[in-house]
Amino acid sequence: MQDDIRPDGRAFDELRSIEIQAGVLDQADGSALVRWGIRTKKLLVDPGREPRLKDLAQEYYIILRGKEGDRLLVEVPEGLLGYLEDELGEYDVIGDGFKGNVAVVAVHGPREPIPRHVGDPYRALIRYRYTMAPFSVPERKRPAPGRREIEISKVSKEALQRVIFEEEFPMTVIDVFAEILASDAGTRVTALTAASVALADAGVPMRDLVSAVAVGRAFGHIVADLTKFEEDAPDAVDVPLAVIPGTEEFTLLQMDGRVSQKEIEDMLDLGLAKAKEVAELQRKALKEKYAQVVEDE
Repeated sequence: MQDDIRPDGRAFDELRSIEIQAGVLDQADGSALVRWGIRTKKLLVDPGREPRLKDLAQEYYIILRGKEGDRLLVEVPEGLLGYLEDELGEYDVIGDGFKGNVAVVAVHGPREPIPRHVGDPYRALIRYRYTMAPFSVPERKRPAPGRREIEISKVSKEALQRVIFEEEFPMTVIDVFAEILASDAGTRVTALTAASVALADAGVPMRDLVSAVAVGRAFGHIVADLTKFEEDAPDAVDVPLAVIPGTEEFTLLQMDGRVSQKEIEDMLDLGLAKAKEVAELQRKALKEKYAQVVEDE
């Protein structure tokens, strides 16, 4: 593996491609769609390259899709093409691909709680439900929410509560439904990023957006926005976090491994910087949505 690039061709501090669209669901008070992943190229190569490409797939984010006619179909991140041209030999590009997370979030409320006795006379009740579609992972997932989804729903709700003016809406409920349609590591931060945009789209008063990203360690380097390939590294540590950009306050911080004090300090500095990049994309998505509304009027 090249020492200066990651398995998908990115720099160590580089985010994957992020596309955010606000107002995608007519039946919701607010909604957002986020596509967060690696852009790939679908290539047809000489089948004689298959053994070597299988070896490279242990080090790089290369996906072998099997035979198509008399040639081998391979999916390679755009950032890797320049590094692997000699290994690929002659190839034909037959299309673009995407490998990553897709999250859609719907917000309903503030509205009257049902049953009414669950309401709080002093503030709005925030309910956040994170679920993964059965087809979002390689092996079919059971539709019922598991312990992981319940835990993510809880910490995500708490991350959003820090910015919502709950006291403005006593005896109401604000429901946030986050559905993961495709996954490749970092789904909780993808959903949380979409949820913040969906709440703003719904007109829910907030102190600021909540911007989320994952940082960590993989293959001996501190990196931003890990893929599943990197999460499976022998030394992998994943640190999902969420930030209020204006105050630089962390509203979510989790970690699944051991790191040194220097490493965690570097991770937090990197995470804060990358979360601010995500915040710019969130603001851009909201501006584009409402600029279109003004034009339509």
